[in-house]
Amino acid sequence: MVQECGPRRQTADPVERAPSPWRGQAYHRTKQIARMVDDYQAFLTLQPEAPEAPALKVLLASLR
Repeated sequence: MVQECGPRRQTADPVERAPSPWRGQAYHRTKQIARMVDDYQAFLTLQPEAPEAPALKVLLASLR
């Protein structure tokens, strides 16, 4: 029997629901490069002005 922990928290703020670069970093560490690239690209699409963006853009450019 599966028990629900409670209702999911819903937010109207899209930045709060945006992907973070941490999952991409975890994929990088486990050598899952395709997933890392997908996560970083999604992050940069939603938050192009984030403080992490310049470093991620350099990393993605080096993989091409």
